[in-house]
Amino acid sequence: MSERTKIWLLGGVAVLVSLVALLFSDRCYLQEHLSLITAVALGWFVAFLFASNRTRIGLLAVAIAAALATASLRPQPCFTPSVEAGAVRSMQRAAALLRQYKLEHPSESYPATIPPIAPDCRVRGLYEFTYQQERSNGAVAAVSFLISAVPIAQSVSRGLRSFTLTEDGHLYATVERRRANRHDEALE
Repeated sequence: MSERTKIWLLGGVAVLVSLVALLFSDRCYLQEHLSLITAVALGWFVAFLFASNRTRIGLLAVAIAAALATASLRPQPCFTPSVEAGAVRSMQRAAALLRQYKLEHPSESYPATIPPIAPDCRVRGLYEFTYQQERSNGAVAAVSFLISAVPIAQSVSRGLRSFTLTEDGHLYATVERRRANRHDEALE
């Protein structure tokens, strides 16, 4: 291997390692896009290895531009809209499991308790989830349920809203530090 090829190889590896380190700085982004990131990184590296010197310069420029764009444009993990969207997604996944349970157990309807809700990556440690079934007067089986997400108190307030999702898919939100209810703002 020539000295020039070794220099190009080291430069390519350095850029690739820098990009991967940047992506690893946001564990949620990495978790959400792992297969895409792996395919693009391997494709880029193979193209870099077999390209001419002029093409390598172009590939380096593209990689550096991508790194700068990723660092400056990607929202940070504590970015409020992505955290709130993660809380809603977590509640929606739990609600889908509850609806499936009701279909499979028509005589029982909704269960009295559920396993802890597995929060979306961006929500861990920021929201507390609760489940509550509701019965109509004198009914043995639950006729509806509420899944709520309330922000956990933090030393620095992020301005996160509380949410409640009902069995029929309606979503309610409040900025107050309590469970949202059917009288709060309805979201679509």
